[in-house]
Amino acid sequence: MVRSRHFGLNFLLPTHCGHKDNLRNMARIINRSSNNRFILATVIAPLTPFLLLVVVLIVAWRENVFGNAWPLALFFSVFASYFGLLLLLPVIIYLRRNGKLKWISLVLVGSGGGIVIFDGFLFLFAGMLNTQQYFTFSILDTMWGVFLGLSVAIPFGLIAGINSKPHEMNDTEN
Repeated sequence: MVRSRHFGLNFLLPTHCGHKDNLRNMARIINRSSNNRFILATVIAPLTPFLLLVVVLIVAWRENVFGNAWPLALFFSVFASYFGLLLLLPVIIYLRRNGKLKWISLVLVGSGGGIVIFDGFLFLFAGMLNTQQYFTFSILDTMWGVFLGLSVAIPFGLIAGINSKPHEMNDTEN
């Protein structure tokens, strides 16, 4: 085999006429970049709910609405976002491996996950505060959950490069 460089990427070209090896190597390179975007999306996308809320609240009231509690707001927002994404990551990986990960499935998974995580945290806080008010779920809670789930799912899909067509995986990515 002869080592060759194409577009700054190293891969092995067979010296015989077997082009299948060359295509497999090119597929591995493409899948590595796809995996890198997937990992980058997993790291960056959960930060968007906090950024959206801070920007909206500061622009709406033209002041720091969190006061001295902004580190607490940052912690709970980022914790809930990463927790929700890590909870739903097996579902996203399953859809990706089976070629069914597209925008509609990502939006549905993100919306459902947002509802479960948001209502779960409301339930947890109600239990910590020993109040009965948040043990009932409302349409407003569901809408906030959908909004927060979509605020993670949409940036995730944009960064990861999800298309409207199902994502196809090659044998090298399994």
